Amino acid sequence: CEHGGICNAKGQNTFDCKCVGPWRGIYCGIVDACYRSPCENGGSCLNIYDDYWCKCSNDYYGK
Repeated sequence: CEHGGICNAKGQNTFDCKCVGPWRGIYCGIVDACYRSPCENGGSCLNIYDDYWCKCSNDYYGK
């Protein structure tokens, strides 16, 4: 696991990672663009590759 992720053994040759801080992905190698909750006015943040998109509530739009 990268960037301080915690490795959990699942079997003899398998594992998964519990990511910490602003990291996500199978091996914790992708920055979580939603980590700091960038969407305002009640919008929901969605990770899109290495960027984010805000699903805004009524009457609001933007990133």
